[in-house]
Amino acid sequence: MSDQLTVITHRAAPAVGRSVARPASRPVMSRALQPFGGHGVARRQDRPAAFYQERASQWSGLIGSAFEAISSRAAYDLRARIQQVGKEAQDHIEDIDPGRTGAEMKAWLDARLVADVAHHRAVMVSAVREFSDRAAQHFALPRSVPVTPPPSHLRSDFDTDRLVVNKKKNSAMSTWINIGMRAYMGFMIFFVLTQVMEVHVPGWLGVLPVLLLGGVALSEERRRRVDQRRHQAAEAVAQHIGEFADRASRESEELLRGLEMGLGSAYRGRVEALMARAD
Repeated sequence: MSDQLTVITHRAAPAVGRSVARPASRPVMSRALQPFGGHGVARRQDRPAAFYQERASQWSGLIGSAFEAISSRAAYDLRARIQQVGKEAQDHIEDIDPGRTGAEMKAWLDARLVADVAHHRAVMVSAVREFSDRAAQHFALPRSVPVTPPPSHLRSDFDTDRLVVNKKKNSAMSTWINIGMRAYMGFMIFFVLTQVMEVHVPGWLGVLPVLLLGGVALSEERRRRVDQRRHQAAEAVAQHIGEFADRASRESEELLRGLEMGLGSAYRGRVEALMARAD
């Protein structure tokens, strides 16, 4: 037998009907931090019908003012984006010859407009989803109504035929007459110097004033034609952007109208079901 002394202690038996383990106390949320005035998100059966009737009476004004604000911000966002695209397009036209780079400008313009409208729609849908979350809190619902917008059918297809400058009748003849007159002026200057003023210079130098004044006239004509193409491109691009902006604005209005009607009917249906259960 071991010499070690074993100490045996006896614990009192638990009282009948009492639990041995005491559950840990749960932290109590401050009333100021609880949503809905400290009541929290209650279960459906905890809300009386009067609660839903009161919240439903406020629903029309709540959704109307919310979508009015969303629509106002959406219109400003779209207008700012369209103005920025127009400014960048005009700056781009000033640096190129639209007659030679029309295809590149079309690709850039179409892609930029579609991308900006996609970002614009994302901003609107995000704002509507935020409102749906607030609406769920308004009705003390555990989940908000999902917002699923329809796909956009808006496309941009800039017509490069708009970049073609309408040539006036006999414009080519007028151009060559102008160049010929300038070259003739150069010849006359050389003739006066050699024949009237009797300046002795080699005859081959007479080609220089002819080529100089004729070349200046040709360069001015080319610059004038480029300016005409730029002016034509600026008008065509501005017209296309304006038409695209009108279609984008109508699509945005239809999108918001559809989302408003969808959310309104969805929350109305949920609340009506809850009121029927609460009665």
